[in-house]
Amino acid sequence: MYKYLILIILFYACENTTSPAIPPIYDDETVIYNVNLKSINSGENIDYVTINWAIYTNESEDFISYTIRNENQTILEIDTITTNSYDIQLAPETFYNLYLDVHTNTYTYTDSIQIFTRSVHPINNLTIVADANSWFTSLNWSASEEIESNFNYYNIYRALENHDIFNDLNNCNCLIDTIQNQSIVSYVDSINLDWGSGYYYIIETVTNQENTRESHIKSNILNPSYHPEINNENTYASNSEYNKVIINWSHNLDQNEFYVLEIWRSNSENINPFDSIQLVAITDYNKNNFEDYYEIGDGMIWYYKLKLIDRYGNVKESSTFTGSSHP
Repeated sequence: MYKYLILIILFYACENTTSPAIPPIYDDETVIYNVNLKSINSGENIDYVTINWAIYTNESEDFISYTIRNENQTILEIDTITTNSYDIQLAPETFYNLYLDVHTNTYTYTDSIQIFTRSVHPINNLTIVADANSWFTSLNWSASEEIESNFNYYNIYRALENHDIFNDLNNCNCLIDTIQNQSIVSYVDSINLDWGSGYYYIIETVTNQENTRESHIKSNILNPSYHPEINNENTYASNSEYNKVIINWSHNLDQNEFYVLEIWRSNSENINPFDSIQLVAITDYNKNNFEDYYEIGDGMIWYYKLKLIDRYGNVKESSTFTGSSHP
């Protein structure tokens, strides 16, 4: 889907900062450095995340350097203590663990955070209506909310109902038209339609960097029903982590049926999480956990719900469940 390969990383923060502030333990020695690693825009952009950090010290130890790294390799070495931010170029739709080491003459102090980049914003609310009398199909949708400066065009794909268009979009020779205007939200398909045949449609949003995100599949016949289900017994949040809540889930969709899983949160049991904050939209079928650092606070109780959507646009909501950070 992407035309380039770049380093990937993980977490969410909207316009606010988050931090796990993991306390180092060094055999009862006094902790001289306090590392406060944050992400100010994780989850906002397609291709980069900004991290920053604050270092508090009583200057009893001599600073040597910072190391920014993932689990396997060093990303950057910094030898200036006054440097406190860095932009990391990332691939879209990817999660990753990031670490900051502060090296001194005596110890190495470490903090970590999870950051992520978002996917391209797809079109929404796609509807398909066939007019048998006139031999055409009307497509209508809500425009992609992608940033205008990122938007390039929409691709419209069509395939016969027995073709797996969702999993073979780039090789199916199904492209029937391209729309350059982001605000156009309708299309009439009358191109070589066969009377009596059913068709599936997908509308793909493409950015200037050739990143893409497809819509749900819709058809001009009745859609199959896969009945997505969330396993509420295996869907829960942690209650004892420092400055984060870890959310876990399971569902019944397989990789061919899955489209997206959304995580929503509120700060009150009297507020439906779907009326509050969407933390993330996860498009990776294999991912089954998420670490919520977003303004999590200490000892706070949070209320979560999941929304599972299959490739035909069928929706299943989880029960509300709670999680809290360590007091």
